[in-house]
Amino acid sequence: MAERDVLKQLGIYEDLGSFEELFDEKSELAYAEALIRQTSVTERHLIDFDISMYVEDMLYIPSVVIADSGTEAEEYYQNKKKMIDYQVGLLAEENGIGQCTEARENEMAIVLVGRMLGDSVAIVCHSGKWTLGLKKLEYTKGTMTDNRDGQTYKTVTYNIDGVSQTWMAQNLNFEDTVSSGADSALNAKSKWNAFTQYYDRSGKTYGRFYTWLSAMNIGEHDIRMYSIDSVGDTVFLEQHDDPCVPGDIEAKESCIYMRTGACGSDSACIAEVKLKCDSLYGVKCTEGVEYGSFGITEYMADKNKDAYQGICPEGWRLPTVNDWNSLLQMMGEHYGVDSKDAALALFGEDATGFEIKKLVHELWVDVENRQIAAKSDWGVQFVVADALVRWVSFQSWRTGSTPDKVWFDYDEDLGYGSIGDTLRAAAVRCIQN
Repeated sequence: MAERDVLKQLGIYEDLGSFEELFDEKSELAYAEALIRQTSVTERHLIDFDISMYVEDMLYIPSVVIADSGTEAEEYYQNKKKMIDYQVGLLAEENGIGQCTEARENEMAIVLVGRMLGDSVAIVCHSGKWTLGLKKLEYTKGTMTDNRDGQTYKTVTYNIDGVSQTWMAQNLNFEDTVSSGADSALNAKSKWNAFTQYYDRSGKTYGRFYTWLSAMNIGEHDIRMYSIDSVGDTVFLEQHDDPCVPGDIEAKESCIYMRTGACGSDSACIAEVKLKCDSLYGVKCTEGVEYGSFGITEYMADKNKDAYQGICPEGWRLPTVNDWNSLLQMMGEHYGVDSKDAALALFGEDATGFEIKKLVHELWVDVENRQIAAKSDWGVQFVVADALVRWVSFQSWRTGSTPDKVWFDYDEDLGYGSIGDTLRAAAVRCIQN
């Protein structure tokens, strides 16, 4: 009874066996012993530190990244996650939330982390344990196949104010070199303009990242270029006749940097990229021209922005900012937060089915300290179809030491900008027509 009382004070309600079994290989009591040590005055900060670092680096880490990192890394990750669950259980007990029971499945609560800083994180009752995360939203899973290259994607459907809304639950991974069935014009426009992360060359985990031109299915020479001269007059340019867009020398360097990533060590490919970028952005400028820009509204209008296919498969389209806002507003109402603060829920595969994959650059095991660590990034951008907006962003929001939110924002434009902006690559999530 004394042992059970000790465990309950730690937020542990299951039977972990006798304390005499502490050093048995499969005993869970080793976690309880570590938790008891961490409740001491001198080590209490370790709980706050562990949870803060886990939220920042490893929460919502893609399972495929863990599996691909090897058996040792997977074991360390599972041990780390289990210790975090015990620490979360302790915080739930200290915050008077009580035991996670079958009757409370999917119940969500907020607990304090770093009591000196006043931070908080969301926890959910799942399978008898309190764990970091959000309660489950009502949704329907499905799949769709892109007939251009045969790739199959997960989908998720929500009921938003009585209207069905279906999204791809994975980032688009379409690329011209594997799409023999796609039209040749789209292939030509997307060449050199779709990229994968160096740690995900196939794009199976994170999909591809498309330049604005490629995502919109617009050719590089289709844009009507114009510049403003020193007296304020508009000067229209032809790229072939005058390849330099004033002020976009950086765009040429960006062009080379981004596109050579697909070449690896192929010197011929690198040379071709440099030649291509030089022909587009050049090194000579028209005298007296102060800056150059391109017109977006020639390709977008209010009448078609809600049905703009772009690079999406047939029957699907690029979403608008309103599509993202309506999705997040519905989730904000479900979780009782502002719609922009609901963006974190899009990373929770089980909670919302949306599955934005957190970008993980590196995963390693520190054997000496028996720890696993990850270099990851909450920052993700998606292309949208709106005429005056090129992308929406999901960025980390830090409160004190804990990034317990991911906020949603969009990059608004006046309908023009340097052509270098078209080389900024972002992911694509398509929505069903």
